[in-house]
Amino acid sequence: MIINWRNFFIGLVLLNLVTVCGFFYLLFSPGDESVKNEFPDVSERNGVPLTVVTNKEDLTTLMNSYLTEQSDSQVLNYKVILTEKVMLIGTIPAFGKEIDLVMTFEPIPQTNGDLLLEQESISLGQLQLPVSIVLSYISEQYQLPEWITIDASEHKVYAALTEMELNSDVTVKVENFDLSNDDISFQLVVPITK
Repeated sequence: MIINWRNFFIGLVLLNLVTVCGFFYLLFSPGDESVKNEFPDVSERNGVPLTVVTNKEDLTTLMNSYLTEQSDSQVLNYKVILTEKVMLIGTIPAFGKEIDLVMTFEPIPQTNGDLLLEQESISLGQLQLPVSIVLSYISEQYQLPEWITIDASEHKVYAALTEMELNSDVTVKVENFDLSNDDISFQLVVPITK
């Protein structure tokens, strides 16, 4: 058997050339479009939504920490407790004494992510008071955050959580606020840089 070395060498060079060209063709060909389209284009988004699930105890701690931070100069001394209802418990200075204040609200999540609190009862000491009078007094006498609106005639407090100013321009929206089942969740929208 006679081997033609010249033909063998040319065949080997052609095989190497086809292999190298095939490698570069596969390397520089576009990738799988289905994988690229699986995730949204980041440049089209302003923020990333994150869902936070919590319970009444932890949310009570967080809200009271925030209230303490925001109300350093306030005369009204109060805290929030989440039970089956939203309860605001505190004291109001009157006649040279501190008078106990208890307010109960029914929380109603809004479709836009805010929270409406419908007033159920107000008591000062042992005295039950008309809701509209006390809400009017609180609205006029105390500096509330801009995102809190009191409608004394309707016995409602509107918490525009979507307008609350948080660090790093994060916005918050209520998803679930079912106190009887301890089912509380919020959506945080974290802005992304482009």
